[in-house]
Order: sequence, then C-alpha cells, then structure tokens
Amino acid sequence: MIAGHVGFGMVFLVIAVAGVVLATSFALSTRPALAAPVSETIKHSLEPDFIGAQLVRLTWQDYDASSGGGSGGRGAGRNLVLEKGPGGYAPSGTVTSKPLSTAFPFNNVVLSWNILAPEGTGAIVEVRAGSDASRWTGWYEIARWGRLRSPGAPGLKKDESGFVNEDTLELGSKASLLQYRITLISEDRDATPVLKLVAACYADTSSEAAVPAFAPPRDPAQAPWVRDLPVPFRSQRSEDPSIAGRICSPTCVAMVLEYHGVAVPTATVAAQAYDSLNSIYGNWPFNTAAAALYGLDAYVTRFSGFEPVQDEIAAGRPVIISIRFGPGQLKGGPLNSTSGHLIVVRGFTKDGDVIVNDPAGRTEAEGHVVYKRHELLRAWKNGVAYIIRPVTP
Repeated sequence: MIAGHVGFGMVFLVIAVAGVVLATSFALSTRPALAAPVSETIKHSLEPDFIGAQLVRLTWQDYDASSGGGSGGRGAGRNLVLEKGPGGYAPSGTVTSKPLSTAFPFNNVVLSWNILAPEGTGAIVEVRAGSDASRWTGWYEIARWGRLRSPGAPGLKKDESGFVNEDTLELGSKASLLQYRITLISEDRDATPVLKLVAACYADTSSEAAVPAFAPPRDPAQAPWVRDLPVPFRSQRSEDPSIAGRICSPTCVAMVLEYHGVAVPTATVAAQAYDSLNSIYGNWPFNTAAAALYGLDAYVTRFSGFEPVQDEIAAGRPVIISIRFGPGQLKGGPLNSTSGHLIVVRGFTKDGDVIVNDPAGRTEAEGHVVYKRHELLRAWKNGVAYIIRPVTP
C-alpha cells in the first residue's frame, strides 16, 4: 500500500495499480477540492525573529558549528534551551510568540518546528487564533514531540471555534491574528531540548491563489531551474511490508537527507516521524521535524505554483510536495490514483515539466518520472511542500 498525508482527514481508500490492489490511509477532506489556497508562512529561526516573544524559564544558547558547539550542523547563532541552575535544567519553560498579524484572514494553520530532543526531553506545540487583540480561541495542542518517557494526555484538540485534524488547525470562522506557544520539557535535569525554528503556515482554504501562466524559456541555458538534481532514489516498497504502504513521506525525507549528505535508513526516519497519537507516518510537521534532527532547516509551507519550487531547484535544493489525484489524472508514474502521496521534485525540463523521485516506484527506473506540469499542478491541490535545506549562517 502507498500512503501519504495530503488532506485533512483519514480513511482507507483502495486503489488499483498495475492490477495490484493497494491501500492508502490518508483521505480527501470533506471540503471541496480546490487549487492551492491563498497562504503565507511566518518563519522564526534566529534570535531577532523572536523579538517581542515572552520567555519563561528559557534562555539563549550560543553555538558555533565550526567548533562543534552542538548546533546539529548550523552556522553560528543562538537557540532556545531551558534555564540551568545549580540543580540542573528547569523541568519546563515556554516561549510565547507575540501576536502575529496575518496578511489576510485565514481559517487553517499548520505549525512546524525544529527541536532537538535528547532522551527524556520533549516539547508541547500549541497555537491559537484571534479576530482582534481581545478575542482569542483557546490554545490548541498541535503536537507533543520528542522522547519523553511520560508524555501525558493531549491538551485541547477541539471546541466550538475549531479543531486539530491530525496536524492542522481548522477554524470555523476566519481570524486575522495567530500566536504560538512552545513548552520545552525535561524529565532529566542533565538534559534540555533545543528549539531551533518555528514556522506557521496559515491559509484561507476558501480562496484559490492565482497561478502564474507558464511560458517555456526562450533560452533554457538562461533558466537555472532547467536541471535534474542527483537525488538518490529510494522505494518505500523495499521497506518492512507492515509499514511500506504508509511511509511515502519519510521515504521522501530520507532521499532528500541523503542528497544533502546525510545517509539515514528509511526505517529510522519513519520511526522518528511516526505520530503515535494519530497512528500515522504522514504527519507533515513530524516529517520536517525528523529531517531537522540531522542539522538542516526543515519546515512545512504552501506554494500556489511551481515558480517557488523552480527557485529552490535553481539553488540546488529538492522539494517534497503532497499530491492526490483520480484514476488516469497523472500519467506516467507508478500510481494510477491516490488519495494521498508525497514525491520529491528534483528538477524541471526546458518545457517546464517536472522531474521527480516517486517513492511508489519499485525500482529507480520506475520511480524516476517526468510528470506533465499541468497534470502535476492539478494533483498538487493543497500546495503543501516540505522545505529541507542546509542552514545558512
């Protein structure tokens, strides 16, 4: 079976591929399928980004990758950690962002994070939305992340204002402010989790973003995105059959990690990205958080078209995207249809068609595919993408 998170709910759908019946576990949302919604992403990764944030029992930790300062591959900078006193690190501490004004009213938020969590440490990730400075929803718990031995019961997941659907906050009415809160926790006074990055991708799922018209370049040599990055191929089908049909997302992450010089077994990435509360491997921010364990910046965003992906490819960085399509709608690949799948975009042809590694392929020959641009754009209905790239100082 082949599965990936691309909607905002979960059911089991049976699909046929080359005469073989395969199961996929991530379903379409009950809302109508749209083109990519209008969206923006707020990314906080350096100390100045947190100006105005409230810190409780947290402090800044300097690091320098060149001196082995525990940065996980980052350049010089600062991360947030628990305060440390004579008895060791504080058992918990929080960073609460200032209220963040959005560029447009939104009804959907995906929060992602980069948190290193040694054994016995972890974090609670929460978000709330407001219509003005005096009217806020409750704090919705998006996730509990890390390696806590006693993670405790989940917090608020649903009320009259909205609900958390796996990894996504869906609101009943639109808001214009959002705020996140990260609580770092340690059960071991000698260890602290390390907060490196927070990203909030908000969207108005009732509005479609404008998709620029595409014209092939007159001179492909002057289009730096006309290239095929050498992303090593991996097949999810080669993994343990008990999980092989559910790990398209961590398989893609493992491919991109290897491209960036970090060769990790696919099964290891899958275990790190596993969402035990929802029993899924396709939780979007869990997958980017797993990638960040290896020293890269990684977060969830949305794009309305391939132009931002072309910029990433031109810079030598592959992008993971989330797709879904009906029978015969995406030709040339290993799947005839899917209600949820993830693939790695590794390049573009001079005509703008999209070169990918599709983990559903059994072999590299089957999984190294060129998809027609317009067909893949239609399949990429939600615009969701994983950005996984080296950290710049």
